[in-house]
Amino acid sequence: MIYAYKLISSAYCGGLHIAALRACVEMARILNDDNAIEEYEAWLILAKKSYSEKLWNGKYYNYDSSRSSHHDSIMSDQLAGFWYLRLCGHEYDVGLIQYFPFIYLSFCCC
Repeated sequence: MIYAYKLISSAYCGGLHIAALRACVEMARILNDDNAIEEYEAWLILAKKSYSEKLWNGKYYNYDSSRSSHHDSIMSDQLAGFWYLRLCGHEYDVGLIQYFPFIYLSFCCC
């Protein structure tokens, strides 16, 4: 039997991946390892590009790149990577601010 798999990008895993690569860049800087810095920065650039191309819908990042009816929903776990970076003392991406009104308003009754 042959199975075909389509890779689906998710904002949760993608955000954690980007955060981990950013942390690797900083660790390489602490260790003064210029080769590692260059390699991790190149991976970070590719990861950010892929994340945006696959998930950005013009207003916010979709939950995932599937064709499901809820692929364009917003869930708080999408912020895990950004939370991790903030916990480590890094500034988060300005695009993250787009999430807060959606998440906040989804819990408020207006």
